Amino acid sequence: MVLRLKPADMRQIQIHLCASYPEEGCGVLVGRETPGAREVERAIGLENQRGDRRHQRYLIDPVQFLDVERRARADSLEVLGFFHSHPDVPARPSSFDLEQAWGYYSYLIV
Repeated sequence: MVLRLKPADMRQIQIHLCASYPEEGCGVLVGRETPGAREVERAIGLENQRGDRRHQRYLIDPVQFLDVERRARADSLEVLGFFHSHPDVPARPSSFDLEQAWGYYSYLIV
């Protein structure tokens, strides 16, 4: 499955994650699934709600997630996945990332 983002969405992600540095930044990817691809139409940055180890972990508030999901559905869109940063380390899933990932969603690590 291909994840497609527009340059403007990539820029929004970059701005949000740079503003979160040196902590992990995070957000939600919203759009439409098409045959063979997920087309992102919105990249929504959220505040990392993690209480500890924020430089290497993130947590999305469930209330914020439900709000994003509700707004997406109202616009005939769906949550496709999530994005987060790995400050000062490679943009590869950590063992923690892999353990916490939900099967359906796409994960973009920057």
